[in-house]
Amino acid sequence: MEPSGLPLKKDVLDELLARGSARIFLDPRRPGVVVPKSFTNQAELVLRVGYSLKPAIVDLQVDDEGVSCTLSFNRTPCWCKLPWAAVFAVVSDVGSRGV
Repeated sequence: MEPSGLPLKKDVLDELLARGSARIFLDPRRPGVVVPKSFTNQAELVLRVGYSLKPAIVDLQVDDEGVSCTLSFNRTPCWCKLPWAAVFAVVSDVGSRGV
């Protein structure tokens, strides 16, 4: 559980990804975030992740530190790192469930 009494973000995302894809809402200005430079000054960035997306995200990793994977931006691949401290919401693409 998070200090707020909510479930861990990792556990929620793992559960959502088991059912399909999910959207991660994050602040790309936070320390440790790696995304394309054009997004680093925005207050909010929403990224879609999943194990069965097209094109496939073959290196999607969800661990205690956060999420890392190679995503496509305008058909250009970019390795991204999303620390949990930067993530403020995760929402399922199936049924809009999330935290």
